[in-house]
Amino acid sequence: MEFQLQVGWADHGQHEVTASVNVGCWCETDHGNHDVDVLKFAVGDEMSLPQAFESCAERMTGWLADPHDADLWRAREDLPARRM
Repeated sequence: MEFQLQVGWADHGQHEVTASVNVGCWCETDHGNHDVDVLKFAVGDEMSLPQAFESCAERMTGWLADPHDADLWRAREDLPARRM
């Protein structure tokens, strides 16, 4: 299970800020991981880079307060559970 906060480039040379929760893949075809919750903002006229970063950081704080059980997050997205 991973929590990511990224600032990167979007189309037309603008920035975007993304916060996401990822879980390992247990599908028959190994996808590596799955994004199970994502918040993304394109930086531009309506949102500044600091505003986008702050919004994503606030959401990340909420996710970190949630249970850290990857199987719970997989179930929310109807992904296969870990094979034992």
